[in-house]
Amino acid sequence: MNRSIRNAIVAGGLGIALAAGTSAAAFADTPTPTPAPSATAKAPRTLVDLQKAGAAATSKRIASLDQATDAVKKDTTLSDDHRSTILGTFSKDRDAMTKLASTIAADTDAAAAEKDVRSIYSDYRVYTVALRQARDAAAADRITSKTVPALDTAHDRLSKLANSKKAGSDVTDKLAEMAELADSAKSAVSHVASDALAVTPASYDGDHTALDASQKSIESARDDIKKAAADGKDAAKALHTSSKGSSTKKSSSTPTPAAS
Repeated sequence: MNRSIRNAIVAGGLGIALAAGTSAAAFADTPTPTPAPSATAKAPRTLVDLQKAGAAATSKRIASLDQATDAVKKDTTLSDDHRSTILGTFSKDRDAMTKLASTIAADTDAAAAEKDVRSIYSDYRVYTVALRQARDAAAADRITSKTVPALDTAHDRLSKLANSKKAGSDVTDKLAEMAELADSAKSAVSHVASDALAVTPASYDGDHTALDASQKSIESARDDIKKAAADGKDAAKALHTSSKGSSTKKSSSTPTPAAS
């Protein structure tokens, strides 16, 4: 591929944009949300069993929150406001899990222990709210601050090349669509972080689909990003083909020097 075209792709960050836009947040590999024990489930009934269950559940959540906290602190694409909000929630939930672990361990009857164990699931929603909303906010911020700018840079570099080479509609149409898709991706996640971080355990209890819209918006943005990156690569390929054809034509039209 022509060096200037290859440089436009590399420096413009099409590969980076695609990877950043489609990758999950660094702390998204936390355990699958554990549902609260249902009334029909064979939940532990003895005090000892309930205390063991409470210790395991709180310990698991504390470990997940610690892992997520470390990832959030290292995530350079999160806005300062969103990072502060997420870390505040993590800290509050971690303190609550630590307190609940002590409370359950000190319970003296099964009824009190069962109530406290259920509180782990219903009052704090570490997996279904705290970690999930943080993941969505981080994904949205990454798309806004890293992925879309990388696509814009690649688009601008390819557009300059297209103009200098007087490219045809096969290139310009792809680049126009690339720009539209990048804008669409940015628009899709514009309110995701603020909306996701506004969800609380109480509001989630009233509507278990409270975070679904955020996830759908992220998925929509990621689809746009994939298509935009593909358009950029197609445009680059067309520019390369055009450049190669021009070079061949120029070479064939060069007069052969007369023999001396």
